[in-house]
Amino acid sequence: PDATFFEGIKQLRPAHALLVDRDRLRLERYWKVDPSVVARYARDEDYFERFRELFREAVRCRLRSHVPVGVLLSGGIDSTSVTAMAETLRQERPDQPSLFAVTVLSGGFAREDHEAIQRLTARFGTPVHVVHAQATQGSLASEEFSDPRYGAPAFGALTHPKVFEPLASQGCRVLLSGLGADHLVGMAELGVLKDLWRRRRFITLAGEIRTMAHKDARIERSILLQLLQQQIPSRARWLIKTLLGRAVPEWIDSRLATRLGLGRRIPAPLPVRFPTACQEESFRALTRPETALELNLMDAAAAALRMEGRHPYLDRRLIEFFLSVPAEVKQRAGCFKLFSQRALSSVVPGPFRTQEPEQYLVPIADDPQSLAFEAEWIEQALEPSASLLVRYVGAHQLQRLLRALRHGRLTARTPLWKLVQLAWWMEDFFAAAVPTRGQILETVS
Repeated sequence: PDATFFEGIKQLRPAHALLVDRDRLRLERYWKVDPSVVARYARDEDYFERFRELFREAVRCRLRSHVPVGVLLSGGIDSTSVTAMAETLRQERPDQPSLFAVTVLSGGFAREDHEAIQRLTARFGTPVHVVHAQATQGSLASEEFSDPRYGAPAFGALTHPKVFEPLASQGCRVLLSGLGADHLVGMAELGVLKDLWRRRRFITLAGEIRTMAHKDARIERSILLQLLQQQIPSRARWLIKTLLGRAVPEWIDSRLATRLGLGRRIPAPLPVRFPTACQEESFRALTRPETALELNLMDAAAAALRMEGRHPYLDRRLIEFFLSVPAEVKQRAGCFKLFSQRALSSVVPGPFRTQEPEQYLVPIADDPQSLAFEAEWIEQALEPSASLLVRYVGAHQLQRLLRALRHGRLTARTPLWKLVQLAWWMEDFFAAAVPTRGQILETVS
């Protein structure tokens, strides 16, 4: 803010002038996790019981409302546990607001997720509205979801306002979700594997990797690569990428990369704040920019319908406790977020999530026709924002990524959708800097 802003505030609120004096305006961290805190209990069950107590309080304080409360229900353990705990609290206190849930059928629907929702509704009678937003036979089930700022319309988007409309029609002004559980509990499992590697417990490590790969065979290679990469110093990794011609991401415009000298910049290693990788992975996942973007998108979609997003798994007390749980306790609990499943087994109806390969009621859209359609949709989504994006993303590089996706290279999907979100963000915050069409054509040429 410039001087005019501060002067205007002083004239409007002279009694609070000191609060906005530019010499006194400062940015402070209001919460900080203590990495040295370690929780010590006699039994593993005591850790589960404490987690359940904190989770109960996290849900209870977010249920405060004079009107119905909505729940974004994916069917996984995260959102199911939030819904089940909220319903349990309502049974104990009938004055609690009523619940309405919405779930999205997009891309594919795991059979065990579907069964979890069925068990939930059978036990508590929670009304669940299903929103269909998947792509079939190369076309969208609903063109209403074609807004790039909310993510892929047919491949997992849960932050589109259309998803929340059924809740708003029921008068909901609060939106509960399981957002944060993957970051907090799920990423801890990757940290457990890294800790096992550091302690040279290779037999146990191999068993854990086989267990995770049994669920999804594609995970095994990814885990092994990450474990190997952590053994290589950052400077050595940079040298290897340089020799392979991959020091600069392939989507960045080559002229921009040369002008900024990106190929000569050695990335600084990420700071390590916690003594174990188990803690570090959870903390980094919670504080990474993508998490903030995900929260912003969900909050924007909810606010468009006058709803407030609330996320129990992001409760600071729950985060502090889980980070303080020793890595060996989490390792004994098992993979696939079994820590939270064991802790909440008395609340969530049904058995633990199985370790069998997932079966889908609707096939995942990875066939050539669906991939070609997705690439075409991304290209159309990027077109309105190309005026800003071409300053940083080379047109040739972008087309190469799109061709890769059309030919089945799924690794191109993530950078492409990040570019869609980047383009939306740039268009939204830098609208005044949009050049003319002539400047666009000149830049592309």
